[in-house]
Amino acid sequence: MGEGLSGWVAQNAKPILNGNPSVEPGYLNDPTKYSTLRSALAVPLEGTGSVVAVLALYRARQDGFSHDELSVLQEVGADAGLGIESALQLTRVSGGAASGARAGGD
Repeated sequence: MGEGLSGWVAQNAKPILNGNPSVEPGYLNDPTKYSTLRSALAVPLEGTGSVVAVLALYRARQDGFSHDELSVLQEVGADAGLGIESALQLTRVSGGAASGARAGGD
């Protein structure tokens, strides 16, 4: 965690409005890679206790996102974070039960 825009958002639990997409890990320090993307909007998706994911959008034009779009994405992200957290918990529970049954020879 902590690489590029998404890593920073996850680590700091704060959004980025019109960030520079070229700092993403696939482009870092590689002059042969070029992107037409010029702005990014990234918001943390928070569960009950921490950031569970980051939602990032990109646009080709500089300063391509507005404060209104940030607000909308934060609203969507609030619900999405809780949903992702619930899904991850269900996956862990069902995955643990399945591996426990296999380990017990059932």
